Amino acid sequence: MLSFTFRGTRITGTYNGRFVFRAPLEVSPLSIAALKALSDGEESALDPDILQHEYLHWLTFRRSKFGIETIGRRFRARSEFMHGSSNAVVDYYRQRTAYFCSAYDAHEDIVDQLQKECAGLPLSQTRAIVLGANELAKVASADHQAREATRALRALSSPPRRFVDFAKGYVATREYGLQNYVPDDSGKVRIREVALSSGTQGLVNAAFETEIGAQGTFVSLLKRLRRSLNTEGRAGGLTMHKMSTWAVLKFAAEADALRRLSDRGYRTLPEGFAGYTEQIVDFAFRYTLSPKDRLLQKNLVALLRDCDLALESPAQIKRLTDRFMEFDEGVLYYFYIHGN
Repeated sequence: MLSFTFRGTRITGTYNGRFVFRAPLEVSPLSIAALKALSDGEESALDPDILQHEYLHWLTFRRSKFGIETIGRRFRARSEFMHGSSNAVVDYYRQRTAYFCSAYDAHEDIVDQLQKECAGLPLSQTRAIVLGANELAKVASADHQAREATRALRALSSPPRRFVDFAKGYVATREYGLQNYVPDDSGKVRIREVALSSGTQGLVNAAFETEIGAQGTFVSLLKRLRRSLNTEGRAGGLTMHKMSTWAVLKFAAEADALRRLSDRGYRTLPEGFAGYTEQIVDFAFRYTLSPKDRLLQKNLVALLRDCDLALESPAQIKRLTDRFMEFDEGVLYYFYIHGN
């Protein structure tokens, strides 16, 4: 998967630059009380197996300038897509693919080493961990490779746009957030978000949560303003058709980027695009609490693979968009938010 994933006996979470996801069919959904305790910083509420590992990913990612820039570009891609630009989505995913292919191994190695150094430490002491010169050099080297790979894909933005993307990404990556399913008062399970470590009180990544964790009146007002300026809301809402179109562009761009990077001798995914589609479909079904329907998952994998050469044909993009709309809204929304 094009994200940093916890390597345990089971995949219990993945860090994507802003949030830690916890697959609810492998780790029990949290209660509202547990999520509030996390938001309020109660250390006893933390799951050391995943949250420490992913917290170290956050510390490492914050030193990745090109990674931060890539996170910021996501915001621009969403805004431009809502106003009719498909190229914004395609080039964003080309850059994102180049970045994770270049940075994945380096970041995982750094985090594995850091986790050995702070084994058994409470998170309060883990927060004192800093990257040394060797770790910083690895991050910088991976960033350089990612920029060159993005340039080879002709997806690198202009300097002014890169500056703005970095500024947005810098603010977003000051927050370390958690997304997990929790049951509400009626018993319905839905996704909730909290900022576990934030100098901005969750105003960027957890702005849409109004009932979890301690927050002052001023912060509450700022979150309300943030929600009113939401990209999807301003553009008429995130419809099924828009999410389906985004999904086609996402997978078409990723397949295109992986193929072109491989042709040019750059690092790619060892499992290739075909293996990646199986992984992301499996994770999407678990993450969205969808029934374990093998046939439905198989059909979705086949659909993702059909996106391989879709960028070459507008008619193919339209046809695939219609096919994506046959799938559950939760799965489509997962593809939209995945890689924030």
